[in-house]
Amino acid sequence: MKLLENKTAIITGATRGIGRGIALMFAQQGANVAFTYSSSIDAAEALEKELTALGVQAKGYQSNAAIFDAAQTLAADVLKEYFLNTLQKITTVQSLPEGISFINTHRLDLVCLDLNLNGENGFNILKETASGSFHTIIISANKHEALRAFEFGVLDFVPKPFNKERLQHAFNRIVKKEEVSTENLQFLAIKKRGVMRLVNIDEVIYIKGAGVYTELLLVNGEKELHNKSLEKLSQLLPKSFERIHKSYLVKTREIKAITVKTGSQYAAELHNGEILPVGRTKYKALKACLCN
Repeated sequence: MKLLENKTAIITGATRGIGRGIALMFAQQGANVAFTYSSSIDAAEALEKELTALGVQAKGYQSNAAIFDAAQTLAADVLKEYFLNTLQKITTVQSLPEGISFINTHRLDLVCLDLNLNGENGFNILKETASGSFHTIIISANKHEALRAFEFGVLDFVPKPFNKERLQHAFNRIVKKEEVSTENLQFLAIKKRGVMRLVNIDEVIYIKGAGVYTELLLVNGEKELHNKSLEKLSQLLPKSFERIHKSYLVKTREIKAITVKTGSQYAAELHNGEILPVGRTKYKALKACLCN
């Protein structure tokens, strides 16, 4: 295996001099190369051919690394090209206030969050936005914070440094709707009248789908609305919850019995006396789960 295999490098000013030499060296060691050039399209195309001949991905971008906005655009373009070509739009923010403001004013599918935002703590964003309808993936060198992040319901924690395959695996959980079923999830965040509250997962009896939202029934009898859909929560909840119906996720220890009605209709009787429907396709898996 080559030294830089499965890595991706961004090299500025790579069509000549030292930059060109670095691009060739990285490609020879197996790295995919995204590079910038200022004006010579012919030189850029020639370098692309030379690099791809070494068996790696390579693409040139006409960009000025000395201009901040241009550098941000370059980073977004490279991410789309090399990691997630299903993206429609990527927005990058660099500060805690800017991040919270953008999240609160835009409808998002995914937030990729670094825990170190120019010296500010990314957990402050996570705490503020944990009730959002979107998924969150943490990308951070602070590996010791992984367990704490999962407690807040993040979809994945990608430690730095990472390669293309690891990041793609995280994104596939969004694109292919892969289940995570992490046992580390401790809280579900509820936002009511602008105030955030963390509900311990132990307090939840079942979760009912309510369109793009969900309704949590708690052990004290209260009901709380959550901004994530049933489908998204089903990716995050621990294995102690079972999808018994297209509209219900239930903590299995709260199920007292399964009843079979005429016409092959199934229902789950809970310890609190409630009766919930059980889907025909869910019955066998639920029965096996309760028997174990």
